[in-house]
Amino acid sequence: MQPPVLTAEERAIVARTWAYRAESERRAQRRFARLARELVETDASAVVIDLTQAAVEDEARHTVLCDALALEYGWTEPPPSEVREPAPMGPPDLSLHNRVLFEMMAFCCFTETLNAAMLVQILKRIEIPNIHSAVHEILRDEVSHSRAGWAHLHDRCTDGRGAFLGELLPMMFELSEVRGIYGRDPSRDEDRLAIYGEMDDSTRIDIFRSVLQDVFFPGLEGLAISTQAGRAWLSEVDPKHSAWR
Repeated sequence: MQPPVLTAEERAIVARTWAYRAESERRAQRRFARLARELVETDASAVVIDLTQAAVEDEARHTVLCDALALEYGWTEPPPSEVREPAPMGPPDLSLHNRVLFEMMAFCCFTETLNAAMLVQILKRIEIPNIHSAVHEILRDEVSHSRAGWAHLHDRCTDGRGAFLGELLPMMFELSEVRGIYGRDPSRDEDRLAIYGEMDDSTRIDIFRSVLQDVFFPGLEGLAISTQAGRAWLSEVDPKHSAWR
């Protein structure tokens, strides 16, 4: 059975999605490059350093995949000639060791874990071969990027250095633009777009909640990091979801 032919507006939605992903991958590549250097400076484990250095190359490959799909569906803006390195995440008064730990938690343990969960669900419905192949490759690498964060967090918490992270969870959610997950974009609600890799709002919110409840918060708590401040922040942003209390 042939997939439905997209309208010009629908093709623009798909093109915009992949252009946005390409931009995200470019920024991630620069962030991982900096983190790899900083992990060396802060005596991280060889496993964590290797995973983070590999992520730099992963993100470069992802950018090529995303640019190609954006172009195929009609994106006309050329890729930027230069990408500014994302600013470090976290309070400016943290030591380098603690700031890197915060950023690895925020970007790898949280964002990359969430990205992987989203891609798992997207992959289930894709019927377009080249989109399926791209998502599958990106998903495989996101799991590895998430692993780098959890490995570093485990190492530092084992050394007794991670307790301070609990009180910074609200800042992490703000910096990670979690409020945007609850934004409304009806253009992606069409079922026919799901086979092209689009995700509707309600599914995205459900996956976000599941990752927090089943993976992220339990992972932190298993390392003796309090999630109370994070749950309190989420109960204000998402008051209808009782699990935050």
